[in-house]
Amino acid sequence: MVLSASGICKSYGEQEVLRGVSLALGGRDKMALVGRNGAGKTTLLRILAGLEEPDAGVVARAGRTSITFRPQEYAVDEESSIFGEMLRAWGDLEAIERELEIVSEQLAQDPTNKAITDRYGELVHRFDAVGGHRWRFESERILAGLGLAGLGDAPVKRMSGGEKTKLSLAKLLAGDYDLLILDEPSNHLDIDATLWLEEFLVEYQKAVLIVSHDRALLNAVVDKVAEIDNGKLSLYNGNIDFYVQERELRRDQGRAAYERREALVKKELEFIRRNIEGQKTKLAQSRRKMLDRLAPVDRVVDHRAFSFPITSRSRSGELVIRTERLCQEFDQRRIFGNLNFEVLRGEKVGIVGPNGCGKTTLLRILAGKATPTNGSFRIGNSVDLAFFDQEHSDFSPTQSPYDVVSKTIANPTEQGIRDVLGAFGFGGLAIEKHISALSGGEKTRLSLLRIVLGGANLILLDEPTNHLDLESIESLKASLLTYDGTLLLVSHDRDFLTSVCDRFLVFMPEPKLLYGTLAFQDYLASRRKTMGMEERAKRDPTVDRDEEYRRKRQTSNELKKKMRALEELEKEALALEDRKSGLEEEMVANAGDYRKGAELAVQHRKIVDSIEELLERMVETEREIANIGNRSANENENSLDI
Repeated sequence: MVLSASGICKSYGEQEVLRGVSLALGGRDKMALVGRNGAGKTTLLRILAGLEEPDAGVVARAGRTSITFRPQEYAVDEESSIFGEMLRAWGDLEAIERELEIVSEQLAQDPTNKAITDRYGELVHRFDAVGGHRWRFESERILAGLGLAGLGDAPVKRMSGGEKTKLSLAKLLAGDYDLLILDEPSNHLDIDATLWLEEFLVEYQKAVLIVSHDRALLNAVVDKVAEIDNGKLSLYNGNIDFYVQERELRRDQGRAAYERREALVKKELEFIRRNIEGQKTKLAQSRRKMLDRLAPVDRVVDHRAFSFPITSRSRSGELVIRTERLCQEFDQRRIFGNLNFEVLRGEKVGIVGPNGCGKTTLLRILAGKATPTNGSFRIGNSVDLAFFDQEHSDFSPTQSPYDVVSKTIANPTEQGIRDVLGAFGFGGLAIEKHISALSGGEKTRLSLLRIVLGGANLILLDEPTNHLDLESIESLKASLLTYDGTLLLVSHDRDFLTSVCDRFLVFMPEPKLLYGTLAFQDYLASRRKTMGMEERAKRDPTVDRDEEYRRKRQTSNELKKKMRALEELEKEALALEDRKSGLEEEMVANAGDYRKGAELAVQHRKIVDSIEELLERMVETEREIANIGNRSANENENSLDI
C-alpha cells in the first residue's frame, strides 16, 4: 500500500465538497478518479498530494513513498532551457553535477589529497545512482514521445502554452516516483502523443491515480475506478466500461432499496398513527422504536448531464463542401497543401493529425474566418453553417449566458430563457455571470447551446470535448449520433471519434481520407506499431522496464477475459437448452394442433441453430484459452532460463 486516505472531509464556505472519503492505493494500482465537473476531483488530488489540508480525516503514506502531482496547468521556469527543466526531474542530479565540477578542479590541483579523492568517489557513485549517465537519453525519449523532439536546448519562454503543458508532464514522467497523480494529462496532446502516454502508463511499474476525460486512455490504463458523487466516493474494480455498466446496476439497486424502505416507513407510520392510542399501543410503540433503529438509505440522485437534440432547420444540397488543391502557409512554412476532398450531405467526418498540422486552420477557412494561401473551396447550396471555436472567441467577455440566449432564440421570454439555460446546466447565479468568469466546461456548454439553437445543417466542431466530464461527453456523443445534418469534427478523443464519425480526414502527414471506423482503427494500430519501432530503436539497454512482468500481466488479463467469456457462453447455452426442452414438451402437448405445432417447430429450429452457433464459439474460445495457457508456460520457462 503506497497511500491511504480515511474519512476525508472538505468544505469551501457552505459548500460541502468531500464527505468522509476513503480510498487506498496499492503499489501497482492504476486508478481513475471520475465525477462531474465541480464534484471535487482536483480538490481530492491536491489533498492526497499534500498540497491542501482536509477539514477532517487522515492521509497516510507507506514508509518513504515518493509522490508527484501534475495539475492541469503547467508549472515551468520561463528562464530555463527545456533540458534545464528536465534535469530538475532527476532529484539531486543538478546539485551533484555542480559539486562534481568543483571537486574535479580541486582534485586536478591536489590529486593526492585523500579527503578530496574520497569526496570525488562518493559523488561519482551518487551521480550513477540517480541516473547521471542516462538522464539526457531518457529526457529526449520522453520529450519525443510527447511531441517535443529536438527542442531540448531551446528556451522555455519561446514555447507555446500547449508545449509548456507538455514539458510539465514530461518532467513528471521522467521522475522515479512510487505514485503518479495526474490531472487531465492528455490535454494539449495529439493522438500520437496520447498513444505514447497510454503505453507509458500501461508499462509503468508503480501506482497511478489519474483524472481524464479520455475514455479510450482510461480503458487501456486503469484497473480501478473511484467515483466522487455528492461528496462521497464509490470504488469499482475494473476499467471505465465496467464502471459505466456497474454504476447503472448499483443505481438501479439503490433506487429499489430506497423505494422498499420508503414503502415500509409509510406502512409502519400508518399503523402507528392508527394504533398509538388504542388497544395496540405497545405494539405501535415497538414499531416506532423499530423505525428509529432503521438504517437510513440514501436516495439515488441522478445528475442529469446536459441533454439536447441537435436538428437542422433546413436541408442542404447533396454537395456540402469541396476543396481543390487547398494550401495554407504561415511565415513561409507550409501548414498543409494540395488538399482535395468532398463532403456530402449527412456525412460525419473526423479530422485527425498531429498538433500544428492545420486542423483548426482548415475549419477556420471553411467557416470564412481565415483565407487560404492557395487553392479554392466551395460551400454547397442551401448550407447553413455553425462553427464551434475551442477558444470561444465569438463571445464578448462581458456577456452573460442569459444575454447569449436572449439574442439567439426567437421571441425570448424570461421563463423560456431560463428553461433553455437549465437544460444545459446553467442555473441560479450562473446565468448572470460574465463569460470571462465562466469555467472552461461552462464556456463549452454555452457554445454548444448556441449551436443547438441555431439549427445549422453543417456543424464544424473544434475539440468540443475539452473541459467536459465523461457524462457530458456521452450526452454530446448521443446528440451528434442522431444529428441529421453534416458534421466536421476535430478531436483527439479516439472513443468520441469512432463513436460519432463515419469518415476520417487524416494528416499522415499528407491528407488522406479513410472510410469507416475499421480503417481508422487500422490507422491507429499502424501509428502504435510505428511508434513502437521508433521506441525500440531508441531504447537504452541499461534501462530495465520489467518487460517480463508486463508480459505476464498482459497474458493473465487476457486469460481471465477469455475464461469470463466462456462462462457467459456456457450460461447462455444452458438457458437455450432449457428453452429447447420446454418447446419440445409444448410440441408433444400440441401434437394435434398443426398450426401451433408449426409455430413451435420454427422456434425450435431457431434455438437449435443458436445452440450450435454457441457451441462453435465455445470450442473456439476453449482453443484460444489453451493457446494462451501454452504461451504462459513458455514465458515461465524462458524466465527460468534467464
